[in-house]
Amino acid sequence: MASILLVDDHSLIRSGIKMSLEVSDTDHEIQEAGQREEALERLKERHFDIVVLDLSLANDDGADLASEILQIYPDMKILILTMHDDDEHISKCVNLGVHGYLLKTEGSKVKDAIQDILKGQQYYSEYVKEVIVNQYTQDIKTKQAKAQLPKLTEREKEIITEVKNGLTSNQIAEKLFISVRTVDKHRGNVMHKLGVSNAVELINKIGTLKLLDN
Repeated sequence: MASILLVDDHSLIRSGIKMSLEVSDTDHEIQEAGQREEALERLKERHFDIVVLDLSLANDDGADLASEILQIYPDMKILILTMHDDDEHISKCVNLGVHGYLLKTEGSKVKDAIQDILKGQQYYSEYVKEVIVNQYTQDIKTKQAKAQLPKLTEREKEIITEVKNGLTSNQIAEKLFISVRTVDKHRGNVMHKLGVSNAVELINKIGTLKLLDN
């Protein structure tokens, strides 16, 4: 018999999920919790095979609770059941190591998700899988783009930061306690690396490549 803890701050939703599971399968023992403290107390009281967790809890973040549960109970299986379909929530939960992520609009699949997770598998809806793949692809592209960025020295970064701030070569030299000639030399090196010919192009290129964010 599988033991399940439903964590959702809406009692009607918990009742609906519980009812659908009990109707479809009598081999589940189900308990409920409406908020963080109650969920943690339930987990202290007894062992659960899986936690079905909403991300929107009154006064609490479900993802933070998932992280806390996994820190205390590293082997706990967690299925996220939520309305949040955005990249940020999905990526955060996947990176935490939850075992499944399902949208409440796909609530009819909860039973299948629980069964797969209890068998040691992961369960992500098709939509969530698409988000994960797209995010992974974007991360690869970002890493590749960063790898191709021109390498700037720390002094060059200091100087183009001041150029971006609108300082002249004389003002930069005075601020960094170096000669104007040194400023112009580093500035020229940066312009050559970026393939630009004037200050306006330099500032635009800095912003486009986000060279100062690294």
